[in-house]
Amino acid sequence: AKTSFLELNSPAKTPAEIRFPEKNNSLIHADSFQELDALAKIAPKARVGLRLNYGVNKFGFDDIYAAVEYARVKKLEVISLHSHPGTRISLDKYREYAEHYAANAVKALDAGALLEYYDVGGGFPDHSTLGMQRISWQDYFNELKTAFAKHGLDGVLAVEPGRALVADAMELEASVRYIKQVNNVNYAIIDAGINYLSPITLARYEITKENKTAGAIGVEKDKKQYIIAGPLLFSNDKLGFYHGDLKAGDVLRVKNVGAYCLSLAWEISYGKPRVVVK
Repeated sequence: AKTSFLELNSPAKTPAEIRFPEKNNSLIHADSFQELDALAKIAPKARVGLRLNYGVNKFGFDDIYAAVEYARVKKLEVISLHSHPGTRISLDKYREYAEHYAANAVKALDAGALLEYYDVGGGFPDHSTLGMQRISWQDYFNELKTAFAKHGLDGVLAVEPGRALVADAMELEASVRYIKQVNNVNYAIIDAGINYLSPITLARYEITKENKTAGAIGVEKDKKQYIIAGPLLFSNDKLGFYHGDLKAGDVLRVKNVGAYCLSLAWEISYGKPRVVVK
């Protein structure tokens, strides 16, 4: 089996995308029965993968046995199984996912799939989350190893650790504009909001305070709980909480923003943030 190639995953592939793998050292993972129909028409007798559904969402097949049989009727050879457990999955949930994946891989093999590749997706927490929970990526890989050994699976294993690798690669620096209290709730209004840190990233941001002049961590005197809110005219423009002493002019540092925040940032009332490389 090849160990270096591109994978194409999407629930809405175009005809051009379906044709792409044939001449580009790529493997396409089908997401629906209609896509298998399109594959059989556009790329007959192709070697393909299937996406296994996990959780309550729009992705993949919930009956992998039926999907493999359908592909076989369409004269498509199933050589790969792909799935994804979600974002920042706990170790207990990942154990459940690993068992679900491995058990369905056996079903695929029983249905006639000739599996060479097992793409288990991502779901791994970033370094900060791992540190707080006192676990490591190796603990997650051990769960995969256990599930695969239990079900006798063998082949090329692929993982997608993107978020876990890049989450702490960037930080956002923002200033406190105003402090206010509304309905007995303390707010710190800062000059960055969901226009820079989109909720779609599903990230949990770590917010710390810096001394604006010295660059050192500020001395906390009058500690309060604050909601950190952005400058936009949306009620959901909130980034998280801070417990400590805040005043207008303080500089906040938001960590763990490397996973897609810059690429997802949008311009409304404010331009995109300036990027400084250190």
